[in-house]
Amino acid sequence: MMLLRVRRAAMTLAVGAAAAMAAASIGFPLPWLLGSMIGVLALMATGRAVELPDGINHAAVVLLGLQVGSELSRSAVERMAALWPNVFALVLYIALGFVTTAAVLRRTAGFDRLSAYFAAAPGGLSVMTVASQDAGAHPAVPVSHAVRSALTVVVLSLVARALSAAPAAVSYAAAPLPLSGALALAACALVSWHLPRFFPFAGARVVWPMIAAASVTALSLAQMHPPRALMMAAQVAFGAAVALRFRGSPRQALRKAITSGFWAWLCLGLLGLLCAVVLYPVVGAQVDFLTLLVAFSPGGIYEMCFLAAAVGASPILVAAHHLLRLGLLTTVAPWLPRLVGRAREGVGVSCVLNKESVASSCAGAPARGSSFPMTTFR
Repeated sequence: MMLLRVRRAAMTLAVGAAAAMAAASIGFPLPWLLGSMIGVLALMATGRAVELPDGINHAAVVLLGLQVGSELSRSAVERMAALWPNVFALVLYIALGFVTTAAVLRRTAGFDRLSAYFAAAPGGLSVMTVASQDAGAHPAVPVSHAVRSALTVVVLSLVARALSAAPAAVSYAAAPLPLSGALALAACALVSWHLPRFFPFAGARVVWPMIAAASVTALSLAQMHPPRALMMAAQVAFGAAVALRFRGSPRQALRKAITSGFWAWLCLGLLGLLCAVVLYPVVGAQVDFLTLLVAFSPGGIYEMCFLAAAVGASPILVAAHHLLRLGLLTTVAPWLPRLVGRAREGVGVSCVLNKESVASSCAGAPARGSSFPMTTFR
């Protein structure tokens, strides 16, 4: 059994890597992530069994966190402090996103009121999966989030190319790391790998490596940008993990998920675009328009950070926005059944994300009773 799983994982990664190289050769946007995702989806469509150990996806997210954290600087902190209007905009974005998108999903996807609100949440896939299942929402809600996130990555990649974005803001190290940098990178990766098990919270997998890398950089202990080859491999692995979110989805639930995911992407994407357009004249001296657009996009934090690094946006500012949004959604999620007026016995204010649920999601385990494999906590 173990040998069979290893062979499936090797085949999944091989197909993802081959598709990514093909995408890169033809100039496809975000080729290492999108190419891998498309390749693995195509493999799944043939009926072949696919698999990816969660440890590989976890390693990709740790590398992402280390890359983003290594970019933290005093100027970046000063820029974030000047973006206080964005905090109010994020609160409005979440509130308006819930109300407008839920109304659209009830009409277009046929969701009941509670399921529509869970599917309308602009992020927090794992948080919404656990809370929606506790509340008895439709099983298509988690896959609807995955569809919306995948659409966001594809469309934003094309938009960034149309805007002729500058070269990536993140400097992937092409030359070999010095010994001090390699040792610092390995130590930070090892520590931040285990910390989410003991201190789980929303986004822990990416936050702990960000903190570790930022600490090393701030103390000038070492320069530790992950090598370019490692970051390319991380994107291939994460692209495969995104594709596997659709594995095992019942056909009827998948159709509803695709429909609701598209409409949620359209509503939340237009609202995010409006936020970016309104904010840019106010905070344009501190942040470029593309970074604002990615920061207010309805994708997951991991996908958006990978995207920001690839298209020339600021990953550290994008991560800050998405972490704030994720924190707000984590606070709101357990209260949704009561807020939308459909609290049942055992559901509502008592429907909380307990430590066990959050820890299992951080560890990449499927949510309780979930038929949709969860590989990330976003």
